Amino acid sequence: PQVYLITGAYNSYTDFLSRLHSSLQRGVRLVQMRCPELDATAFSALAQQAAQLCAQFNARLLLNTTPAIYHQICEQGCEPIGLH
Repeated sequence: PQVYLITGAYNSYTDFLSRLHSSLQRGVRLVQMRCPELDATAFSALAQQAAQLCAQFNARLLLNTTPAIYHQICEQGCEPIGLH
């Protein structure tokens, strides 16, 4: 893809997902989910929602997290495209 979205600051999960949805509607097809302020549980929950949204737009999702958290998310059935 010509455009690569790296997520930034947001006010709430709803705000994060709304901004992601808007970006995907505008044609973004590669997203790096970067949320260093979230703990593993919160990151996992938001990553699952982001993955579902990206799948609706046939976009690729990279998770900016540790390998351990990434593998935990994958084991829970979330299939992001990769780890950053």
